[in-house]
Amino acid sequence: MRFLNFNHPPPCYLLLISSDEKIDTSLSFMASRGYKVFLSSPDGNTSLREDSEEFWLWQKLILGEGPSTTESK
Repeated sequence: MRFLNFNHPPPCYLLLISSDEKIDTSLSFMASRGYKVFLSSPDGNTSLREDSEEFWLWQKLILGEGPSTTESK
């Protein structure tokens, strides 16, 4: 993900589908550089939600439903 900024400078939108907590540093890096990071995960309690612009539960995303509300972060 860190190499994305060389080819696509902000503003740029990025949709990540992951529940891997190990990407938190990269996600934070991208968000701090002005990228709009959207996240989808099967687990709604993931700490990755903090650095994402919008969050979808994977099960709702595949059904075409909207993102989770910011109040549920």
